[in-house]
Amino acid sequence: MLSHSNDGDGDSVGNLIVVPSSTYPVGSNRTVSGGTIPQNPQTYRYFTEGYGIMNEHQVALGESTCLGVFDSLPGSTGILNIVDLTQIALERSTSALQAIITIGALAEEFGYSDNAESLFITDQNDAYIFHILKSSSSSPSAIWAAQLLPPTDVSTVMNAFIISDLDLTADLYSANLVAEAHKLQPSDTTINFKRTFSGLNEAKCKYSTGRRMWSVLNRLSPGNYSPTYDSYLDNNYPTSFIPNSKVNTSTFSNVMRDYYQNTDYDMSTVPKLSGGPFFSPSRWATDQTVNNQTVCWERPIATFRSIVTLITQSRSFSENGILWFAPHSALTSEYSPFPTSVINIVPPGYSDNSLNRLDRNESAYWAFKFLYNIVEIKSDKMLPDVQKLQDERYSISQQLIQSLDDGSMPVADAETIFNDNAKKIVSEFWELSDYLIMKWADGYCNFDCGDEPKHVGYDDCWLEAIMN
Repeated sequence: MLSHSNDGDGDSVGNLIVVPSSTYPVGSNRTVSGGTIPQNPQTYRYFTEGYGIMNEHQVALGESTCLGVFDSLPGSTGILNIVDLTQIALERSTSALQAIITIGALAEEFGYSDNAESLFITDQNDAYIFHILKSSSSSPSAIWAAQLLPPTDVSTVMNAFIISDLDLTADLYSANLVAEAHKLQPSDTTINFKRTFSGLNEAKCKYSTGRRMWSVLNRLSPGNYSPTYDSYLDNNYPTSFIPNSKVNTSTFSNVMRDYYQNTDYDMSTVPKLSGGPFFSPSRWATDQTVNNQTVCWERPIATFRSIVTLITQSRSFSENGILWFAPHSALTSEYSPFPTSVINIVPPGYSDNSLNRLDRNESAYWAFKFLYNIVEIKSDKMLPDVQKLQDERYSISQQLIQSLDDGSMPVADAETIFNDNAKKIVSEFWELSDYLIMKWADGYCNFDCGDEPKHVGYDDCWLEAIMN
């Protein structure tokens, strides 16, 4: 199982596409970002949102852009980027190991030209962490390594390499890795991938990477790791760790909705007043400075910057893997499940969204983005209703998966049933935005108030601070 958040800067929309399996004549070529490579005679069906996500054989990928020591080198002759590699991996692989061997070999042969990247690559039995970056050579090449994660462990990547010491007898790596490492660290007797090949992490804002890693560690293994450190490379965060209890899709969705709740870094309350009178966890992107200092808010996992978030389940007991897909921020979206073996096309609300077209009551992306911005009006008052609906829809989705697994759902009807469920989620979240506006309009609580007074007013501490 893995989760992934594709974060951007407001200039992309989240669409889910199913790419069908295909056959090709011998000698065909496949177009990639910088040219062409030989095409496989047979390719597998897979889901993509730009990055490849999961294929019909339950091989799944989760991406995170990192900083590599050679990112700034000009004039690479490589023709493959990370999007190419994720899609090719799913087109050509029936296991996580095969995916790693396939894309590693292609990157070495045809050259990798993108920024440093990390992938989780999973199947029904195994989970690997894969790192890749450009090499120092001007010829087509790539540096990469992959480690098999213990089956007991959880791992987290937040835009920085995490593989430490490489086992050169057990780990997978590119043919040039040892030589490139020795050029950079000639006195080292072992190869620490993170220390050797990382770029300058957190150069602009300290903790923008590590604090998110700490939050995952703190949720799943509390009390064992410090939230502060001198530099990212000096933190003691492990490549993987054993959680205190078993994790599931609910665990992962809660992690994806994390903004440091109930910690010293809770973005609804820290720094003081920054969340406003209604405790918003959002901090908008800014290039502003104060007293010649860059404004550096904490970066949460749950963010308005998310184009999509997703969770995949590769399940050894079933021919159906499950892709849980949620456009925009996980904080106000809901994960819709799509079984890999029965879904050939997803509803237009998930596949045909546009930044310039709202498509009210149909668009999944806009349903959740619209709601996110509605919730900004009174976050502490509105988020409980969002969480209530998330819980209700998650329970219904789990029941559908159970029906598919136990055979009570006719396989011939499964695609329609799961797509109808996805459309129902979209419809109910659009309705929730309208409900919240009516409930909290004009500074009142207008109905369904419980113990809330009619005149909501402001938080006492916030009001006292601005009045003084």
